[in-house]
Amino acid sequence: MGAWDAKVSDIYSELEDWLNVRGGAVSDPILSLINRARESIWQYKPWDYLVKTQTLTLINNSASLPADFGRILQVGYDSNGDGILDWHFHRNDSRQDRSYRIEASFSVTAGYSFTIIFPQTPSNTLLMRYVIDIGKCTEQTHYLGFPANLIMRKAQLIHVIDNNQKDSEIQRIKDDYEEEMRDFIQAHLYNDCAMDTLQQDLYFNQIANEEYSLNGDMQNHFLNRNNSYDY
Repeated sequence: MGAWDAKVSDIYSELEDWLNVRGGAVSDPILSLINRARESIWQYKPWDYLVKTQTLTLINNSASLPADFGRILQVGYDSNGDGILDWHFHRNDSRQDRSYRIEASFSVTAGYSFTIIFPQTPSNTLLMRYVIDIGKCTEQTHYLGFPANLIMRKAQLIHVIDNNQKDSEIQRIKDDYEEEMRDFIQAHLYNDCAMDTLQQDLYFNQIANEEYSLNGDMQNHFLNRNNSYDY
């Protein structure tokens, strides 16, 4: 059983037994706890193996975001052909040639769908890096997407906090969960990766740093560079 092939069935019975012993009259559906744990871990970091790049096909300066869209990391284009986005767009940027906005629609049967809209026609083909949505597990045969032990500990932590159990019980499970999380981060985020210190906002959009011109024109400029490198 590894991080990539763990299924609901790997932890379902163990979690059920634990709930019956620790939880008394259990009202938490097991799959609900598992999905809450998966969602919380999904939100924790933009896990590298869940990141996807897609070309945006614009019609009238807009495009529907893919069905597996979770959250945007970067929007831009690669002007050098080296696979690295070097011209970035930002949500609601005041610069029209670097701005986009997101519109959402929702229905109780279909859920959310999203559209990305640009105020000006981009001069190059746009790429979007995003974190895929992992969806919900509804069967024991479904894959967890994360290590079984990590999901198990997070589900336990959610349950004991919900049920206002003793601080010592909460702390013990919290310590176990944090140890599992540290191991997972060490194993999957630090493998052969160049240091990336891009400044990003809450939504993982790159932040343009404000600078001032030295030529006396007294106008603000924006420094758009990767802070991982020296210039």
